[in-house]
Amino acid sequence: MLPEEVKERLDLLVNSKQIKPDTRKKVWESLCQLERQGYLDPTNESIGPFTNHLAIAAERISKGEPITEINEQVNEVVRDHPELNREAEKILRQCIQDSEAEVPTAETGFVALYLALLRKHPKVD
Repeated sequence: MLPEEVKERLDLLVNSKQIKPDTRKKVWESLCQLERQGYLDPTNESIGPFTNHLAIAAERISKGEPITEINEQVNEVVRDHPELNREAEKILRQCIQDSEAEVPTAETGFVALYLALLRKHPKVD
């Protein structure tokens, strides 16, 4: 189950008019789906920042104002984990308002980086 912090962050983004209510709904649904599929550990301390990033990225893309700059750390994740990059694009597509909007590599790369950080890892004894 996602922590209460996720709902609070999404509500704050809507209340401060940084995202639209429909974006909030889509991001919430996507996060729940990611948790069910095992792509994220809801106890990971990066869940809050990821929530903010995903919601704001979806809103930027929907408005036609995506980021296009990418750093080397993101490039490494995209290069070394193409499956995470594909999942990141799928997630962003679920969250954006305009299904025809272009989703740049920079946006998917940052989401893929978060997915790499948030993955459930088996416990090592």
